[in-house]
Amino acid sequence: MPHFNCPACKAGIDLQHPDTRLYGCPKCGTLSTFQSGFPEKAGKVNQSKIAQLIALGTTGVLRNEEYTVIAYTERAAVGSGYSWAEYVLMRSSDRKPFFLSFSEGHWLLVENIPAQYPEVTIASYEKTISLTHEGKNFELFSRFSGRYTCIRGEIPWELDYQHNIRCLEFIRPPEMISFEMQQSRIDAFRGVYIYPKEIKRAFLNGHFPPGRVGIAPAQPFLRGLRPNQFGIAAFIFCLFALFSFLYNNSNRQNKEIMRDSFYINDSTVNKPLLSPTFKLDDKVTNIEVEVQTDLTNNWCALDLTLVNEVTGEERTIPLETAYYRGVEDGESWSEGDFKQTAFVCSVTPGQYHFVATTATEKAGPTVRADVAVFWDVPTVWNEVLLCLLFGGAALVFMKWQQIRESERWENSDITHKK
Repeated sequence: MPHFNCPACKAGIDLQHPDTRLYGCPKCGTLSTFQSGFPEKAGKVNQSKIAQLIALGTTGVLRNEEYTVIAYTERAAVGSGYSWAEYVLMRSSDRKPFFLSFSEGHWLLVENIPAQYPEVTIASYEKTISLTHEGKNFELFSRFSGRYTCIRGEIPWELDYQHNIRCLEFIRPPEMISFEMQQSRIDAFRGVYIYPKEIKRAFLNGHFPPGRVGIAPAQPFLRGLRPNQFGIAAFIFCLFALFSFLYNNSNRQNKEIMRDSFYINDSTVNKPLLSPTFKLDDKVTNIEVEVQTDLTNNWCALDLTLVNEVTGEERTIPLETAYYRGVEDGESWSEGDFKQTAFVCSVTPGQYHFVATTATEKAGPTVRADVAVFWDVPTVWNEVLLCLLFGGAALVFMKWQQIRESERWENSDITHKK
């Protein structure tokens, strides 16, 4: 590792990259070039506005690759007051430079790529609004001029830090394709969004970085969930559920298998009443229990316990009815119902009976409760509930995405999206 001294403050300089062209002294801010093989003073760019979170020389593993931080820079958009930080990383496997961009709590891992895009030329800088990368369409998010305001550490490429750089940024979250133009030269970069907890693990020794503010240009929706695709999937599921409902219910028998009457009064309250035995054949399916009473200005309750006479398995079905009516100020009124139903799923074949425990108003008239049991009843509730669940989730996700997209594009300087 070559060792030098800063030509301004004599602080030690230990270079890690073999192709370092420019060095910013972390102590005094002086820039040095290495054209002669030794550091030569070249000016100063040290107007820092952002706290440096990762120290130079820090090594960490990010997405299964080891990187070392060899430089820290800050850049600003000319005329807007917007600034962002870039950590220059050296990949350990091949010493290739990468960039870790940081702005308002958001991170982007950026690498240099070939500038082979016919849509983007020096002449088309003001006109291009989209491009295609690896078969995917990207939208123009920003068009601005930028400049370097702070440089610390070693820069392993020819960096023109004295002039403004024209920039274009195209997004398709979680990716960004950006271009930097100087005179006749175009450099292209691909960035991918990095979550803060990944930075915490890789470079910050478990300490959390600053919280995120707003929606970043390349920030994906809920770790890559695409609401439009989710909505399409939900629609397909609902169609499948509809066909499933039609197929399953077309073969339902809806057969009455038991009907009995219970008389409820003070003498039967809290005493078990037995129904006739009935048999369920053929398959595991549902039953529907219907109770109809002759109530008037009264109430009654039945706890019907379905008993499998072979296995002893019991399932209790609570039912309560109440019905009141009258005339008040010349107007008739009524409330409640003298009829109730209950649905029981997944009843196995076998021989069954009901044990009924009853309750009603003390000293009231005798209530007749007619109980009917229907086997293999058509139902839509499973399909309906699942469709409501998936369809509702799809609508919520799409609305949420619409809100987030609106917030994202509020930060763009491209007027065609606003």
